[in-house]
Amino acid sequence: MNNYNNFSYSRTYKGPVRLVVLDWSGTVVDYGCLAPAKVFVALFQSRGVPISMEQARAPMGRYKKDHIRAIFEWNAGVRDKWQEKHGREWEESDVESMFTEYKEMQLKVLGDHNDIIPGCIEACKWMRENGIFIGGSTGFFKEAVNAYLKLVEGKGYQPDLMLCSDDVPEGRPAPWMIHENMKKAGVYPASAVVKVDDSLTGIEAGLNAGAWTVGITRAGTLVGKSQAELDSMNPKKIRELISQAKRMLLKEGAHYTIPSIADLPNVIREINAQLAAGVQP
Repeated sequence: MNNYNNFSYSRTYKGPVRLVVLDWSGTVVDYGCLAPAKVFVALFQSRGVPISMEQARAPMGRYKKDHIRAIFEWNAGVRDKWQEKHGREWEESDVESMFTEYKEMQLKVLGDHNDIIPGCIEACKWMRENGIFIGGSTGFFKEAVNAYLKLVEGKGYQPDLMLCSDDVPEGRPAPWMIHENMKKAGVYPASAVVKVDDSLTGIEAGLNAGAWTVGITRAGTLVGKSQAELDSMNPKKIRELISQAKRMLLKEGAHYTIPSIADLPNVIREINAQLAAGVQP
């Protein structure tokens, strides 16, 4: 009599990539991910608590309410400044009121940061020609996503799906937005999915979903510079910033890193070769 408890069974997906889940700012639009970073700095300044750009960027990729909370939780100096200014510790009610203010501030500046990152349209065209569903996930709230989609509609970027934290029970680094993309695209297993993101939180979400992960360096939040700023910088400094971003993304667990979305097709070809050889993420 066979004892099936003594056996284990597995199968390996060897097909191609079928779904790519793209982030938003710093990945497909807004070179340097400037729109949210600048608003977080201005938001805390409006409460009499100045924060650095580094502090504003550190939680990038999270739902924006969670992002505000993380700035408090991760920075003793910010908490001390709040205590000094307001005579008390920060509270969850502060996060709620600041999130309401943040949304108003963010919507006002989206129009200043809606340029498509060079190479994005061409990369998406290549993906569609190769039967890849173009999904998306972002830490932005629903009103911002809808406004952004309208702004870029005439510029040639139209993902098949774009989800935000409002669409799922919990934002990144939870994997639910990626899983929802998979469900709506009808794509499984997770090894057929690539998550592309410029934030550490986004890479973590991709890993939590069991997908391949590709981190953006030059165009993303970890370098944090506009194209114009980079064009005026010392080339050695640019290389240092990109190298630092690459190290951070790889340490977070990214399978690959690329300067920008323009380089994505080559990575997908490599992933397809890996999958065909039986390699899993």
